[in-house]
Amino acid sequence: MSDLKSRLAACAEQWSMAHDAAPLSRLGKLVAGDANFFARIAAPSSSLNVKTLEKFATHLGDPASWPDGLVPQEVQAFVHRVEGRPHVHANAPIALQQSGSTGQTDHASTEVAEARS
Repeated sequence: MSDLKSRLAACAEQWSMAHDAAPLSRLGKLVAGDANFFARIAAPSSSLNVKTLEKFATHLGDPASWPDGLVPQEVQAFVHRVEGRPHVHANAPIALQQSGSTGQTDHASTEVAEARS
């Protein structure tokens, strides 16, 4: 799940920059109830559970979580990987762009599916 951890960290950084460099501890407390969440998962031996990934995907995929109401494409891709389908929030002011098939195996979705079983 290290790919999903790194994707989550990158999305969190985007959220931080969109919120005038808000500390990641604010996002961790808001979503996971843990201000030390991002410091804790930075350790190579740390792990994430599917429920936590889904909480972050739901929060970050919500246009209301972004000052301009637009969910960045990298975040949309993270949500897709976690949920296994394109994520379009009910209040989304924009549509997801369709991406062409790369022919590559979606390893991150496989990781989430395996974690669920």
